[in-house]
Amino acid sequence: MMRPRKKLAVLGFLICRAAWGQSETSGTVMGTVLDPSGAVVRNVTVDLRNAVTGFSQSAVTDSAGVFRFNNVPRSTYQLEVAAQGFKPIGQAVEVAGSVPV
Repeated sequence: MMRPRKKLAVLGFLICRAAWGQSETSGTVMGTVLDPSGAVVRNVTVDLRNAVTGFSQSAVTDSAGVFRFNNVPRSTYQLEVAAQGFKPIGQAVEVAGSVPV
């Protein structure tokens, strides 16, 4: 009998404007991956994609479960997180320069 896979949670999304002195045509996407009990999930691949523009980046969570994408062009993206033993999770993310989401 197969054990049900637990769901991952992605918390703490922050879309912020680019660093001072840079154009506001890009932003940063960052967050923390947690399991259902609230424990961080390390070494998880996180993908950020835009099917229209073809933009794609991948990151791996650190020891605190944190991932970060820098210099992401303004647009709407699909963020996907997949870890062995967990059900994959996806979420739409809009990078709007200086507008926090």
